[in-house]
Amino acid sequence: MNEAVFSARLSRDDMCALATLLAHTSEGVELAYRILDDVVARHGLDDAHLVLRPELLGPQIFRRSRLAVATEAVADLLSRPIGLYTVPDVVEPATRTALARICNVALTASAARLHAAMGPTSNLAGRAAIQAALARAVARSARYGWACTAVLLTTTGEESSADRWTALCRALRQALRTGDEAGVAGAGRAMAILADTGSDVVRPFVARVRAALTAAGADGIDLMASTASAPDETVDPAELWALASERLNEICGPAPGDTVADVSALELELRALPGVLGVGTAPRSADGMLTVTVVVDAGSDTNAERVAQLVSERVAHANATVVTSAPQMPGGTGPVPATGPILLANGHRNRAEGAASASAQLSANAPRAALGTDRVNLLSASFDPDSGVSEVHLGRDAARGTGRASAGPLAGGAQATLTALADLGTDVPFYLISAERVRSIPGEPVAVVLTPRRSQGDAPRAPLGERIGVATGREDVEAAARATLGALNRLLAPMASQSAPGEPHK
Repeated sequence: MNEAVFSARLSRDDMCALATLLAHTSEGVELAYRILDDVVARHGLDDAHLVLRPELLGPQIFRRSRLAVATEAVADLLSRPIGLYTVPDVVEPATRTALARICNVALTASAARLHAAMGPTSNLAGRAAIQAALARAVARSARYGWACTAVLLTTTGEESSADRWTALCRALRQALRTGDEAGVAGAGRAMAILADTGSDVVRPFVARVRAALTAAGADGIDLMASTASAPDETVDPAELWALASERLNEICGPAPGDTVADVSALELELRALPGVLGVGTAPRSADGMLTVTVVVDAGSDTNAERVAQLVSERVAHANATVVTSAPQMPGGTGPVPATGPILLANGHRNRAEGAASASAQLSANAPRAALGTDRVNLLSASFDPDSGVSEVHLGRDAARGTGRASAGPLAGGAQATLTALADLGTDVPFYLISAERVRSIPGEPVAVVLTPRRSQGDAPRAPLGERIGVATGREDVEAAARATLGALNRLLAPMASQSAPGEPHK
């Protein structure tokens, strides 16, 4: 449509308003609501709907203010052509059609990105592609007994969510090995599928991701990860995904879901389900409950369980309801609900005991705790190849601590550092899990993984306090020592907060 024709169909005020809206977003769902609400506000309307028919999706109905579409109005709206329909009807037909066509194009583009093999900003597989990859891997587990581990990752930190997401995607691509797959799992979350492998490969994999983040200068980003495995836990790909999501929620809370962009992303995925005609999302109530209403075609296979699963992966405290556009019930009492509301407390649903046993918080920085009042410095680190002993010397103010370990420069350097800390009088409640050089990352840093010690009487619990340190050095033993101190840097930092050692960083 050229500018002259476009100008003839839209008033100057409409064009100015549309230009402002397009400057803020080109995402289909968000643009539809912005146009609806702008038209309602400028003309003082009682109500407004958009009827769209984007490619890749079925017919879609939007209502002002993200309100749910009344099921008794669905049939009438679907019988109309693409357009903006208002109460009262004050928008001229040309403007009504032009605005709807713009929204239709934007929604088609959003749907195409959702279905694309690669995410638009991450260069990772899109959600549909990674779901298909997970289904294939789990099918092999069910048929042949081959192990498959899904790793769900997200980040926290002071950086913006966009910067953290970019850094995570870049690091994840570097950490993948032949046969691994990764994709977008949701807002700020990525999933890696480690096919034909068990949970023993998770720590080295996450250590490579952490190393890639550090090599890129993202030391201030904390990395969180959770896992779920097939066939040991389940051979249902949806169940495997849900287990990993619930375990990550245990660590860092539910995925983002309150911003306009997050709600719009969730709504687009709901509208992509077969037979969905409309979605309503009311603002959270005083008790923090988000109400999601999904209107589906009477003959659709989409049900409340499928909707609930998708919503639970994105938001906490959601009351999800699915209603159909079926005919009136006998007696004219209203539409027939597909099911009653499903309460998703904290986005979790009850599963087998011990569901969080595979979850882990993996961070470049240990929890803040005041174990010392002065900074600990690495004075020297050496490895004697003749005796096979690694030796580390640490200093804190005027005090000196020495640690030795009969092991190679990597494991020995890390263990000797822990011993030297003990010699300084600092009781570090962690022990060494692994120390390895990450050769797939520029600079080939050393990644050290520590896990909390537990007393003999401690009840079993999820290893929420695992820490990863990453560092380089002139020699392997020096890099291992620096990585160990890096994993504990908040524990060793002066004037830290008073949270108990070993508790997960909040």
